[in-house]
Amino acid sequence: MIPMLARAGVRFLQVARGGQEVGEGYDVLADSFAPTRLIRRGAWHLGRELEQALTVPQVASGRRECSYRAKGEVLDAAIADELAAGRIAAGYRHAIGFSADEPERVERDSSYTTNAREPLYPLVEWNWDRDRCDLYLHELFSDDDDPDFWWPRSCCQFCCYQSSTNGRVALALRWRSEPQAAVTSLRLESRAMALHPGQKLFGSYSAAQFVRDYGLTDIVEHAAAGDRDGEQCWTVVEVRRVYRPASVRDPVTGKSLRGRDGRTVKDPTTKGRAWRSIRPHTVTGTRAEAVEALQQLAREYDTTVWTRSGGAPRLEIRVLPKKVREWPVTTHEFAVVPGLVAAKQRRGFDKEYDDARRREARRGGENLLPLAM
Repeated sequence: MIPMLARAGVRFLQVARGGQEVGEGYDVLADSFAPTRLIRRGAWHLGRELEQALTVPQVASGRRECSYRAKGEVLDAAIADELAAGRIAAGYRHAIGFSADEPERVERDSSYTTNAREPLYPLVEWNWDRDRCDLYLHELFSDDDDPDFWWPRSCCQFCCYQSSTNGRVALALRWRSEPQAAVTSLRLESRAMALHPGQKLFGSYSAAQFVRDYGLTDIVEHAAAGDRDGEQCWTVVEVRRVYRPASVRDPVTGKSLRGRDGRTVKDPTTKGRAWRSIRPHTVTGTRAEAVEALQQLAREYDTTVWTRSGGAPRLEIRVLPKKVREWPVTTHEFAVVPGLVAAKQRRGFDKEYDDARRREARRGGENLLPLAM
């Protein structure tokens, strides 16, 4: 498509997130009316963040947080600067490629009013669904040398939305032709599930199960061989979590209420956001050595190591109860993870965790009135 843009004289602005934090801004990778190449990656990219955070893209109803973080925030900031500089006129038309079979995304996007944008959905106006778009691209790009060319889906190789019922055959074909994409996805999932067994790449459906279901066992073996031969170390990771009470919200404004002391009022009967701390405890050269270190911790805590089928060895010191009558609640565990793991926790975690532990220790009877925290 780059030559097509150049022939038509279309300005092609390529930007990328400048770093982990929003305050690090964005980088302009290229800006040209005669582009010659696509710059595929900037200094920061989502895959590296997921790798370091030991998590996978989150599937959440009505939200694509990974997409907004990696693309939306960057584009909003760049467009705002272009408007301020007078290089984009106010009231510009912002064309979005949602297809006619994505009405929910269109409705959500049309509610955004940032940067004086006026959204335009040409595919919806033409009533083009995904099949019609595929056919158009096939007619446009297939030729005598490759008459069977069909344009592949454009997404991250580890995208959590690839595994819809209708898209699994295409995903299997892609992972078969691009095995490194499968290896990367399986690695992200295995590292995430080492810390949280519920962190499957496709929500309730794991990437590991997908490759088994679609006969991609060679991909699994390749990934496993990479873990065995490519990993220079294994890490025993300490994981602590605080499951905080939810904020009490004003029924009219929807904003969090604050007490007389200015602090947010919490409802201890309702679970809010969880905070997590990751700290490397022991780094070893082999998996066996990491498991032995975990066994030593088990003896110190007078408990046992357990391994879920196909999962990583884990040591649970304090687990989340099945029924919680009052929040906050803390958990504490250790797990074996392939590769190096960097310490990661949000500012104020230790105080939040210590306060929650004290609340758990002195909790007696039932006091379920809202409280300020």
